[in-house]
Amino acid sequence: MTRLAEKIIQYLKKFEMFSDLDDDCLFQIASRGKPKIVNAGETIIQEGENDLNFYIILNGTVQVWATEFATGEKKLINTLSSGSIIGEMAIVAKEPRSASVLAIDKALLMWYDNATIQQLLNDYPIFQKKIRRIGGEHFSQNLFLT
Repeated sequence: MTRLAEKIIQYLKKFEMFSDLDDDCLFQIASRGKPKIVNAGETIIQEGENDLNFYIILNGTVQVWATEFATGEKKLINTLSSGSIIGEMAIVAKEPRSASVLAIDKALLMWYDNATIQQLLNDYPIFQKKIRRIGGEHFSQNLFLT
């Protein structure tokens, strides 16, 4: 196991989302993701895009914005920080992005392309269940926009 993967595993275990995942699952999450640094003001996910990338916020804060259907206005949906995931709704629904995600400050993310995250979800059903639950919660938060 690489030293970086060990550090990421220990860090992820601090967060509820990852705290009860077994070491093999955590190792795969830590070793198969790619670190990505984003600067304050940078768009990580753009509403309406068709990409299926998935991210774990290791450090930093992001805001989730969505367009209200009736008015066309952008509305702040959520503010997320370390230990949170982003991009899960598109992974679960396999639909275009329902919101934009913007870095509020410099952030360190773990990035997973669609093939990698799908393999992790298939190999680790408990991880898949957590992603689906969080995706469902976020979907419920967005319902008022339609």
